[in-house]
Amino acid sequence: MEKPTISALKQIQKEMEHSKKDIQEMQDLIMNSTSGNFNEKRVFIEAKYRDLSERIKSHEIKIYNIERYARRKNLLFYGVDNSDHLRPEQRCKRMEKNVLYLLNNIMKIQCQSHDIEYIRSLRPKDPKFRSVVVTFVSMKKKIEILRRKKVLCGTAFYINDDIPLRLSNRRGQIKPK
Repeated sequence: MEKPTISALKQIQKEMEHSKKDIQEMQDLIMNSTSGNFNEKRVFIEAKYRDLSERIKSHEIKIYNIERYARRKNLLFYGVDNSDHLRPEQRCKRMEKNVLYLLNNIMKIQCQSHDIEYIRSLRPKDPKFRSVVVTFVSMKKKIEILRRKKVLCGTAFYINDDIPLRLSNRRGQIKPK
């Protein structure tokens, strides 16, 4: 009677070993396929990330160039009276009048209203004297004004080129202190 029991136990033991091998093979197969898929997905994501990073850099350069192009005829005027108590349309006319006075009478540059394409004020540091951005119709007028800006030394006025903040920061880092 013991022989059938022992043989049955041996048979069960063989089946268990075979099942154990099958389970181990399945585990290895799952691990290999999972890690393979994971590696493939990781490589794909890294490639996509590099592609997107390059596209972002390209777009940043394009935006920077567009911004520089849009500001090419702009000048910043500092110290121009804005008269905040006026309505916006009157304020714009007043700023234009003040800028024209500065150009014609102080800097002795012939400039008329039709030489100015657009005028607007920037956020105030000092509410009474804001920076004013003036867009000129031609680059010729802008260059003429920049050449004569030394006339304003010793006055409350200052003129500067309107450049993007990124370029301004870069120039600030280069400039010796």
